[in-house]
Amino acid sequence: LTGIRNPSLSLVIILAGTNDIGSLTSSMIRIDNDDIDANVAVEPILKLHKTCLDCEGDDGTNDIRTLAVGIPGSGWQEMNSKAATLCSGMNDALRNFASSHPERVTYLDFPFPYQRGDAKWSDDGLHMSSEGYETLGRELAPCVKQILDRI
Repeated sequence: LTGIRNPSLSLVIILAGTNDIGSLTSSMIRIDNDDIDANVAVEPILKLHKTCLDCEGDDGTNDIRTLAVGIPGSGWQEMNSKAATLCSGMNDALRNFASSHPERVTYLDFPFPYQRGDAKWSDDGLHMSSEGYETLGRELAPCVKQILDRI
């Protein structure tokens, strides 16, 4: 990400999906017996944030901010305790990363819970419906505005 121009990029919103958790809990990355290494699992997401933070604008400055949206719940996490544990650990790692970069990274818990049968979620128990995406946008907007107002 070099030389972003016209208009310059101010904020990147990164929402980690539950697809990652599904694939990782099918072929689990583990340390010791059944321990789930959330730090290894979250590393690709953190790499996205770090890449954004390292990005130089046309003027040579590195001032892009990122919004780390917590990984949402899912039907898979309700059925698989290892997936739920992994999600929690990954969200903790995202939260810790944001707190170590307070001027440029903001963490926000996913704004609404997964509930089977809720109109905000698709029947697959993993993805949001169009209503869910609309709700997500409305819920993220105040946080996005707050971040952009500080720039």
